[in-house]
Amino acid sequence: RGYGQLESGAQEPVLATSPFDAASLSKFVGATTILRVIDDPAHNMTLATSLQNVIDQGNNLSQLNIWRSYIETFPAAFGIPNTTVPANQITITRLLSHTASMEPWAQNTFTSWPGFEPSTALLLLGFDCDNGSCSFGNTVYYNPVLGQPGSQYRYSGGGFLVAEAMTEQIVG
Repeated sequence: RGYGQLESGAQEPVLATSPFDAASLSKFVGATTILRVIDDPAHNMTLATSLQNVIDQGNNLSQLNIWRSYIETFPAAFGIPNTTVPANQITITRLLSHTASMEPWAQNTFTSWPGFEPSTALLLLGFDCDNGSCSFGNTVYYNPVLGQPGSQYRYSGGGFLVAEAMTEQIVG
């Protein structure tokens, strides 16, 4: 049984089957999973594992390489000309503690592709997929204006996506 209204001022009631966005509630699941992978000696991963360590283990077509290449090839699209992602400084610790200088870039235009299944790289590039269709929205990127990774706190849900993509590539 559900309680209340789906939206403030609306007449549609909340039902037991009403869907709700998980929002940031899933971050503790992602962080717990990452820490369990770190605890497993079968995986060569620590809190100090950097994005560069993981990229070096993959190939040019790995999800993280595709994403990083896009950010470095088109930095002016984010208002950050001549930017190189300091992949050796973006660590699991910094991603999980929101100190990796990562943030989403808000895109104002959305295009929908029904039935499209996203890859991790496409999610990092801002493809938002729900109910079998995808739209282009917010790209996760390194923002040097925020300072070097580790220098300051700035909430970054996208940083968690990068940490999850790194873990996914390590675990396979």
